Amino acid sequence: MKKKIAFVAPVRGGGPYELYKNLVKELNDNYEDIDCNFVSGVKPWLQLHINRDKYEIIISSIPFLWKPIGSKFILNINGIFWKELSFSLGGIIALLYPYNSLFADKIIYSSDFLRKKIGYGKIKSDVIYPFVIKENHNHKKNNFLKEKKEINMLTVTSFSFLDKAKGVIDIIKKLQIIDCDKNITFTVVGGGKYLKYIKKQVSSLELDKNINILFTGMLNKSEVYNLYISSDIFIYSTFQDTFGISIIEAMSFCLPVILNNYILFNEIFPNILRVDDSEDFINVLNNLINNSDFYEHSIKQSLITCNTYSSTNIVPQWYKKVIINNF
Repeated sequence: MKKKIAFVAPVRGGGPYELYKNLVKELNDNYEDIDCNFVSGVKPWLQLHINRDKYEIIISSIPFLWKPIGSKFILNINGIFWKELSFSLGGIIALLYPYNSLFADKIIYSSDFLRKKIGYGKIKSDVIYPFVIKENHNHKKNNFLKEKKEINMLTVTSFSFLDKAKGVIDIIKKLQIIDCDKNITFTVVGGGKYLKYIKKQVSSLELDKNINILFTGMLNKSEVYNLYISSDIFIYSTFQDTFGISIIEAMSFCLPVILNNYILFNEIFPNILRVDDSEDFINVLNNLINNSDFYEHSIKQSLITCNTYSSTNIVPQWYKKVIINNF
């Protein structure tokens, strides 16, 4: 008899929605003793409280109104929930995280940084990183950037939270002082309520004529993947993230990555280039452009790091820690 499991994700795409959908497929493809089901939507979420489908385990990134009847309940916390509070349905439901921590059989955090930040369930909690990529895409990059006339830089982020959005301004302010004879295009992918505010802030910054900032807004997955392929360097700065999905995706496309020295990255990306200030950023960027060995080494570090979050490493952890040896 297969163990029946539900993975519950928010209605909106991206984040837990995509991660859970892919994780369910991988678990079902690799393990014959479980029947994992992807659940999303308000009505299915409400129905799970009664648990008529007799799930043995319900794993949810959304808080419940009460503990589901006749099921083990695992709360999966992926973000700093008090920053998600709003007058929307999702924002109101986020108020239930503290209450859910009292009756959850186990709490899974997406990073140790997040577990320490929130602090619920010290005895019954665990850290399992999200399943982000199935395999590397292995698109070979030109490691002779110094011979190129134009350098394409990329970031993929969200403008739904101000502390994430401010990371874009942080990067562009660093680009203000770069002394480079090449044309630089910095493409910024992402949407959200703070996009207009950030674009207005950026428009007031003075940049050299050879630096072009391109805001694309929201793009679909294939469009983002094409940008990973055509870009030379991925840059990311944040003051809020609790993981780094787009960073891992960029690594899987053989992109060297530059990050700000945000405390989370010490945990999940210890071997990736991190910069403290503008001077440090310019030194690293110049090295990537002018030193082909350094550029190639950075690509290798990206591939080694993103393998940590591949299906081979992450999916068995969900199976063993959460489904088999969870209680």
